[in-house]
Amino acid sequence: MTSIQVIAEAGVNHDGCLEKAISLVEIAALAGADYVKFQLFDLNEQISVGAPTAEYQNRSGTTHADMLKLAESYQLPWHSHLQIFEQCRTSGIKYCASVFCRESLEFYVDNFSPEFIKIASGELTNKILLEAAGRAGLPIILSTGMATPGELDDALHCLLRKSTNTNHQEKNTT
Repeated sequence: MTSIQVIAEAGVNHDGCLEKAISLVEIAALAGADYVKFQLFDLNEQISVGAPTAEYQNRSGTTHADMLKLAESYQLPWHSHLQIFEQCRTSGIKYCASVFCRESLEFYVDNFSPEFIKIASGELTNKILLEAAGRAGLPIILSTGMATPGELDDALHCLLRKSTNTNHQEKNTT
């Protein structure tokens, strides 16, 4: 990327509704964004049974007893992202997604031929994901959120080590 790129954050604002996700694509395209970003995650991988909702979620009036129930209300099946991707093509905007586990990363890379991998700040210490992302050979957008300098150093070391090892192995086999 040699110029400024605008990424519209759709995230999980579709509330688990494919039609709403498609509408978010159309709105982002009309607004002139270059990309629209969603989230690819596995509830069972991401959220522990019985994990409480956050205080801000409780203040906003959530009726869900725990975080798993809340997340179930806004999850889209991964195959729905294929339809979202097609809508992106039709609307003239690029699809991208934050990935949260190795499996979602593999689904993303295998199905969407992305230009980059987006890692959310909450996954900064997820070494399995970081190592897999480093091996993928794509540019990485790494959110740092509230990371400590040590966590950031560890994450970068993990990404670069796997990226360098993969690149070195590729050079030796060609």
